[in-house]
Amino acid sequence: MNITIVNQQGHNFGDEAAGAGLLNRILQYEEVENVTVLYASDSILPITDSRIIHKPDISLKNVGLKNLITYYLFGSKIVKNKKLNEWIRIINNSDIIFVSPCGASIGIYKDYRYLLRLLIVVKEKKIPVFHYNTINSSKSIIFDSIAKYILNRSDVNVREKKSKLYLDSIGIESTLGTDSAFLLSPLENMSKSSYISFIPAHFDDWHPYFKKNNIDEKFNSKVLPIISKIIKKNNLKIKILPHFNLESEYKYCNYMKELLIKNGVNERNIVVPRLTKFQEYDYEISRSLFVVSMRYHGCVLASKNFIPFYTFSYENKMNEVANYSQMKEYVINLNNLDAYSNNNLSNLFESIIFKRDDLSDMLKSRYYNFILPNVEKKTKQLFKGDE
Repeated sequence: MNITIVNQQGHNFGDEAAGAGLLNRILQYEEVENVTVLYASDSILPITDSRIIHKPDISLKNVGLKNLITYYLFGSKIVKNKKLNEWIRIINNSDIIFVSPCGASIGIYKDYRYLLRLLIVVKEKKIPVFHYNTINSSKSIIFDSIAKYILNRSDVNVREKKSKLYLDSIGIESTLGTDSAFLLSPLENMSKSSYISFIPAHFDDWHPYFKKNNIDEKFNSKVLPIISKIIKKNNLKIKILPHFNLESEYKYCNYMKELLIKNGVNERNIVVPRLTKFQEYDYEISRSLFVVSMRYHGCVLASKNFIPFYTFSYENKMNEVANYSQMKEYVINLNNLDAYSNNNLSNLFESIIFKRDDLSDMLKSRYYNFILPNVEKKTKQLFKGDE
């Protein structure tokens, strides 16, 4: 079988982990002869296998808008662009085409480039298989109409109840599962760690829900002093983990380090590791006493590795992974941060430390009994028949 994955993101350790989980699972099946990965960025997944064909060079930029419009209007016979012809050939030679698991590209992020790539798949009369994505309304009639055209011709699998409810409301059939990064093997740590992993994020300058509402300053002034107090009181260390392999991300992590020092944490107890691939990110999370995450996949990988997590949620997807991981007690919604007292926040930190081992055992049971079966079902259906 020839398999293709489209719209794979890079630089983001979370999207890479989810994509790698899917890719590794596909490669476990003997009938798979090759897997071609078509990217949505210039960064490729750090996975090597003789059956993988990485194609970051086939991009919308290399194809050009004029060639795309010509193709959409008149078909492939008059296309002269080599990259677009190669793209079409790959799609037509594929037995199964997966849409790489990702966030709300169909939704609040309103990614037209994402749709353009998928339009090629459906124009060639192939069925895109969405592998547990987030899908919601973008609030744009034009965007949502194009998305619905694609979704009506797809096998849609989502990772959020909210996504399924939305799809039900517009007449799209879908299946609910869990995040694709749960297909990665757990990295169980039998030794007792003494450090917290903190995965920070800033939202004021980019996120549609938080633009210009000073949530970054609210978090820094309200929560960082509490984290600092917990570190000092319990004689802990903290690792501030970048979520992207980008210089701007390391700069922000070091800014968080400076703020913790100003709040009284000894500099020797703070580490900002230089991470270059998702495997290192996953490993650091797996070695934590617990995780404080402002990133969705920080929660997913903590749960997958049986590490308790305390999340500051910026979107529904974080609430849902906490719910099905049975960690919803430790969710703080950032859009309602003012409603939590300092004592509330501090007590939750103390609770997660006190219950750490019991929570880890619970996460392990939840992973094997619910989370993993619900992310394996699509590939089992496609490659082994519907079990």
